[in-house]
Parts: sequence; structure tokens; C-alpha cells
Amino acid sequence: LESTGSAVTVHGMNACLGKILGCPQLVELDLSFNNIGDNGAEQIADALKENHHLQGLNLRGNNIGADGAKQITDALKVNSILKTLDLSYNNIGDDGANQIADALKGNHSLDSLMLNSNNIGNYGAKKLADALKVNKSLKTLDLMKNNIGDDGARKIADVLRVNHSLETLYLMKNKICTDGEEYLTKLKLELNDVFRDIRWV
Repeated sequence: LESTGSAVTVHGMNACLGKILGCPQLVELDLSFNNIGDNGAEQIADALKENHHLQGLNLRGNNIGADGAKQITDALKVNSILKTLDLSYNNIGDDGANQIADALKGNHSLDSLMLNSNNIGNYGAKKLADALKVNKSLKTLDLMKNNIGDDGARKIADVLRVNHSLETLYLMKNKICTDGEEYLTKLKLELNDVFRDIRWV
């Protein structure tokens, strides 16, 4: 266990996750690339339901699938402290994205969500778009390197007409074709919002 100020980095820890998250001084936890899997995600989720201190959680590259994502998102429905969640480089897919979308509809604390490289397709993108119609806390959404095509990208982008809290949206390195790129370009010009960082190429 390594500690630097209020941020903690854990290497190869799985059995003690509950105790670690129970530490009141802990405000950031980096568990990236530890292969904790769905079982570790479940332990983290259980602790998050009782945690009143943690603000940042990095779970990228942990072999977390849809089941693990569901556990984490169930915790987000009751946790009102966590602000940043990184689930990049896992394998949550459309099912996991659907679970996250469901949690976003009722969560009012999360402001940054990274879902880079998760095999999310159009279905997952549409579910996230539906959630963003009601969520007003999320400021950053990273969906780079997924399998989102023109249809999913349009659904996400169209939400920007009604959602004014999302400031950063990354859709680069998906399966967006020329038609989708043209649509996104026209929408950005229509919105004429120079303050929001919207990228798809």
C-alpha cells in the first residue's frame, strides 16, 4: 500500500478492499490494472454504499464485466459523495453501460465518468443518452475507443440540446462514419457553444 497525501494507490489488493474504503482519510483510490474482476467490484460496491469520504475511484483495466458494473452502479444509486469514476479498459459492454445509465438517472454527485475502451455499442450509447436527459451533475463523459456508430453518436450528441451541464464529451476512435461526422459537425455549429469540448475525430 502506497500513500501520497490523501491519495492512495493499491497494488494487488483484493481481500482488504472493504477495510481500505472504510478509512475516513481516504478521498481518492487508484486500483487501476489490478485484475480485481467482478468479485472485487462487488466488494468495492458494498463499501461504497457506506462510504462518506471517497471522491475519486479509478478502476481502469480490472477485467470488470457487466456484472461488476452492475454492482458498482447499484452503489452509485445510494452514494452521494463520489465525484469521479474511471471504468476504462474493462469489458462492461452494452449491458454494463445500461446499468450505469440507470444509476445516472438518480445520482447527483458524479461529475466525471470515464468509459474508454469498454466495447460499448449503439445500444449502450442510447441508454446513456436517455440518462443524460435527466442527469444534471455529469460534466465529463469519455466514450473513446468503443463500438459506437453513427446512430449512437447522434443520440448522445442530441442530448446536448437539453443537457447544459455536460462540458466534455469524447467520442473519438469509435465507428462513426462520414454521415455521423457531418451530423455532429452541424449540431456543434447549431449549438454554437465554444465553451464545451465535444470531440469525435
